[in-house]
Amino acid sequence: MHKHYRLKQNDSLKLWERWVLASSIAQVIVWIVIGYFTQATNEFVNENTYTVLLLVGIVEGFALGFAQWLVLLRYIRYANCWILLTTAGALLSWFMGLTVSVVIGLFYAANLHQTMTTLVKEIALLGAVVGTVIGYAQWLILKIANKKARTVEC
Repeated sequence: MHKHYRLKQNDSLKLWERWVLASSIAQVIVWIVIGYFTQATNEFVNENTYTVLLLVGIVEGFALGFAQWLVLLRYIRYANCWILLTTAGALLSWFMGLTVSVVIGLFYAANLHQTMTTLVKEIALLGAVVGTVIGYAQWLILKIANKKARTVEC
């Protein structure tokens, strides 16, 4: 069993730096994976493309959750749940994101007079919603850890 440390005021900056570094590295790795799978699915678009992209979402959630878990392991009791809920949040985000992306793409194709600025705004809004879904899943763990619940096990 890992010893859990209380976060002291002077340690919070170190935690933040480790958090940002771990999240950034994980996202770069995921973007490389996404680039690879995007290239692969562009070459053979078929009925499995959607499934492959959802699998990429699982990979993203796992990579991000694992990297963040490494940082949080010392600080929260239910860090083991972090990977599971981050992966679930990312999968749900990818499902929502892919669905909404298709709708945005169809709307944009039907309304060619729309400016690129409008498309960028819609994509930014989509990113905010997707990020909120992952953030909510992670917040659930922080809420449990903050209440020091003893009934939850992952």
